[in-house]
Amino acid sequence: MRVDLEVWDRQTLGHQETVIGRVKASGAPVGGSGEHDRPDLRRMDERAHVRLVHPEANGGARLLRRGYSYADDLLGPYVTHTSSGVYAVPPGVVEGGFWGEGLLG
Repeated sequence: MRVDLEVWDRQTLGHQETVIGRVKASGAPVGGSGEHDRPDLRRMDERAHVRLVHPEANGGARLLRRGYSYADDLLGPYVTHTSSGVYAVPPGVVEGGFWGEGLLG
């Protein structure tokens, strides 16, 4: 993903914070006071990045990073999709088994 910083930087601070869902100066979620405060999703635009990727908006799923479509995100106008990847993570190896057996066996 490539961010069009020239366009992004021309946006007002308030708009940038609305798009992301965080206060730029502190990193706090909109409506919060500290970076690690629990986000109040009701106080954010329904398309804010933080709101869309939060576990409460994803059936409780917590992932370090995930593939994500910015088509319906407020970030959409500022990013360009440049690549993608598909990954398979095989389960652990049981004694006498081999790596990938759960996928290939």
